[in-house]
Amino acid sequence: MKKKIILIYLVVFILTACNSNSTQSPICGKTMNEDISLPDTFYRKFIGTFGSREIVLDLTKNDTILTGEYYDKSGSVPKSLRGIIGSDFKFNLSETNNNYEEVGNFSGSFTSNSTISGKWTDKVGKQTISFNLSEKTDSVVQITYEKRQSKNCKYAEKNKKKLTEDAMSWDTLCTTIDLDLLTVKLPSSEASKKVNDTIMKSLCYLGIYDDRYATIEELMNSVNSIEDGTGFELSIGVYLVTNDNNIICINIGESFYDFGAAHAQSVGNSYNFDIRTGDIITLDDILVQNYAETLNKIGESIFIETYGSEGWQFEQGSFELTRDFAITPGGLLFSYDQSEIGVYAAGAPEVFIPYKDINNLIKPNGLLKAWRK
Repeated sequence: MKKKIILIYLVVFILTACNSNSTQSPICGKTMNEDISLPDTFYRKFIGTFGSREIVLDLTKNDTILTGEYYDKSGSVPKSLRGIIGSDFKFNLSETNNNYEEVGNFSGSFTSNSTISGKWTDKVGKQTISFNLSEKTDSVVQITYEKRQSKNCKYAEKNKKKLTEDAMSWDTLCTTIDLDLLTVKLPSSEASKKVNDTIMKSLCYLGIYDDRYATIEELMNSVNSIEDGTGFELSIGVYLVTNDNNIICINIGESFYDFGAAHAQSVGNSYNFDIRTGDIITLDDILVQNYAETLNKIGESIFIETYGSEGWQFEQGSFELTRDFAITPGGLLFSYDQSEIGVYAAGAPEVFIPYKDINNLIKPNGLLKAWRK
């Protein structure tokens, strides 16, 4: 008798719960995430709270892979994120520094098609910060992503069948090109064409063995021009850095390993565009006249404070910032390629100059006026 009573109460409880909130429990035949539907690929911009701060997060999804960057709304250097998302819409994003070392982790989930929430934890687990972000759709450039790969295994397969004692490790490697491409859609079709053409021309200029290509297709087909005993692995990525305040910044990076070389070579360039016109933005466009000397002095101070003064290819007092820079919401980010200003082992140093340090150099009514401190 008691078992029957308990069973009746249980059935009533379940029916009441299902009627009051039909998406609350799997028992009701539904899940919390039933109304969420995410495409295989997307780019979205989120804004919201990160503890007591307000942050902006640019997030890209490619199948189960998530990549992106986030920064303080008040201004800071963007911080890189990479991770995965599951079929339950839960995700983990690892935050890394300039040395690709993990410094924190975002663990959360999509609570709707346009909102995410969760917790950020530092590397050692001593600090935890809650975040709640919503998608921003107004004044955001539309971006689409595409992955391409070309591979030539002709000689690799042949060598695997006839390995000799003097065979090298790369004799059985396929020659490959991996390309992560993006295209933008701006309010103006003419401006869109300018930006996308610049991206395409830059990709074709990268080339292999100093070759240059007229189209992306020619570049991808270059894997078929190798000879026996030669080959390479080439990875090219087109990444979003900034999408805010009528400015979009795109970084194009290449990692090239020539089979038999001591190590891979990496290069990168950032391109800043005015989304209203599609024109490239230069330092002359955003800074007052005769800015160079002051800007270089500030850059040198930050460089030495960050990396020290020994072992670099400049004398103190004669430091010059690279012309490769990215406009971010918090400041200007100058990036050197490996071996550009020091030995290969020194890596690819960066100099981040906050706008507050160069407020007097920024044109008062220029493109950066919204970020002047």
